[in-house]
Formats: sequence, C-alpha cells, structure tokens
Amino acid sequence: MNCVTRALLIVGFLGGLHLTLAQPSASTNLLGGLGMMGPINPAAPNGIMTIVPGATNSSAVGPPNGGINTAGGGVSTNQVPQPIINAAIMAEAMRVFQLEAKLIQAEANGKFTHNVKLDKWDKKIRQVRQQHNLAVLYTMGVGVPLDFRTAYKWFKIAADEGLPEAQLNVGIALQSGMGVKKDDVGAYKYYTLAAAHGLPTAAPARDNLAQFLSEFQIRAGQRMAQGFKQRLDAKQRYVLERKQAEGELYEALGRKPPGSN
Repeated sequence: MNCVTRALLIVGFLGGLHLTLAQPSASTNLLGGLGMMGPINPAAPNGIMTIVPGATNSSAVGPPNGGINTAGGGVSTNQVPQPIINAAIMAEAMRVFQLEAKLIQAEANGKFTHNVKLDKWDKKIRQVRQQHNLAVLYTMGVGVPLDFRTAYKWFKIAADEGLPEAQLNVGIALQSGMGVKKDDVGAYKYYTLAAAHGLPTAAPARDNLAQFLSEFQIRAGQRMAQGFKQRLDAKQRYVLERKQAEGELYEALGRKPPGSN
C-alpha cells in the first residue's frame, strides 16, 4: 500500500467503511482488496488484513538491547513517525484512489490490461473480487456515483459466484433495504452462505436476524441456502475439472497455457 493511500485510510476518508484488503496484485500496487459493510473482523482469517479507517499503523520498534533509559526522568519512544496529513497529501490520495477506482471498474467488467499475467481461470477469480470492490465504491461514491442500487447489483453478482464477503453484504442490503426491497428470508440465506465459508461476522448477523423470523421463515432460508450451495459446488467442480483437463492438455503438448508465467 503506498503512502498516500495509507494516509487516506488513516484520516478516515472512506466514510467509516471497514475495508478488508486482500494481498495486492503482483502487477500493480493498487488495493485490489475486499470491502465489507459490517462489523470489524479482528481475526483476519486466510491471510486477509483488516484496516479500520481512523486507526494508525504505527508499531513500537525497539533496539536490540530492549530499550534505552533516558536520563533525568525523560521518556523514550521508538514509535515510527506518522506522515503529516495536509491538503497536498489528501489531493494526491484522492487522485490515486480515482485511478484505482478506474482499474477496479475495468476489471469488474472483465477488461484486463495486457500486463496482467493470469490465465482465464484466475482472471475470473480476480474479476469476481473486483466486482465486489466496485460495489464498495458505489456505497462510498468514490470514483463512481453514490448509488446503492448499483452497489447491490455488483454485490449480488459477486455473491452468486461464491464470494463470502459479497454474500455478507447482500445479506446486509436485503435486511436493511439498502438499494433493494427488504427481504429478511433472503438476508438469512446469504448470511448462512457467508457463515458456511467461516466469515466471522456472518453467523452472528444470521443468528441476530433469526430472532425476528418465524420457524417457517428460518427453514425456508436454510433450504434456499442449501440449494444454492449445491448448485454452486457443482459449478465449481465442473470448472476445476475443466481447468485440470486443459492443464494436462497443454502439458502433453509441451506448451504453457495462455496467460501463465
């Protein structure tokens, strides 16, 4: 993450949203991560880092001997100095974020630059993540108009491809009526799907919602989630088999698949 983007996060410019950032892509220094409209995830599973806007990233760095005692009752600190946030840094941060927004929007629509060295299968995975990221941008109105309806559309596209963070956000949108008609049973379904992936905030959201649902509604949501998961699992098995078969074919031909390094 570059310094101006970090500065942008430190001052809370992102409207209070909690951003879950995946590892940056190899070909760029852009965020390329995942946004989450919900309670913070302190566990940071699967190597995903969580950043709370407004928090600093400083850490105490001490010398090998464990510290220095200053004379005269003074206080010694070895914290890394934080950048000074001024108008120029904010303007540069906004410019960088606008560029990042354009990249996210392009890749969400399947338009990758020629220097992105990924095969078609990995491009699909990255596209789904960027579809989710684009939805986050629409909830903030950064780089794109503030538009909850469009945000919901992109969240749902990514959610229906199996991305748990998107499934959580679809649940939140359906429960709150943000950009879509309220649907508590549908929200329960998507919370259940996200919880099945181990997303820490999904199960509490589902269980909290269940307090206001009838037993019939809960069972309906569970059946919907189960049916969806079965269809998605079948689709993912098919894709995996296709990818493996294609890899074996290229190996037999002594060639590398297009886009592979």
